[in-house]
Amino acid sequence: MSITFTPSRLDAETNTWEQLFTCDCFEKGSELDKAREGAGADDEVWNVPYPSCEICININLNMATGNALDLLHWLGITIDYSGEIKAAELAAACRRRLWDEPRNHDEGIPPVTTDKYVYLGREADYLRRRTADLLRVAEEAGEHHVSWA
Repeated sequence: MSITFTPSRLDAETNTWEQLFTCDCFEKGSELDKAREGAGADDEVWNVPYPSCEICININLNMATGNALDLLHWLGITIDYSGEIKAAELAAACRRRLWDEPRNHDEGIPPVTTDKYVYLGREADYLRRRTADLLRVAEEAGEHHVSWA
């Protein structure tokens, strides 16, 4: 599972958050999904990655759920699987964490393997690097918000 952070604005008519920037990656992805329907486990179609575009790569930020929740906590933002925040507030929180001070460098998490699961861990300063990525999302949002789900 994952969480995607995206520049958003509140649609006054529906009272829902909608993305400021959209692309057709999901439409392209659905074509890939159709190609994968009925495909065998060894079929080449499974080796084709989902397409991505400049919007998906440079404007949104997608993270594994656990890492995204850890990032929110690290930034001092209420942890939830979905939410929104003013882009200016998020940018300020990100900039504070990007100051080069010892408290703003996160330690890594070692990998753990048990008989039930494998956790690959997280390298040192991962949250710091992702903070820089999230700052980029906040800056793209400008006067709007950043939402996540």
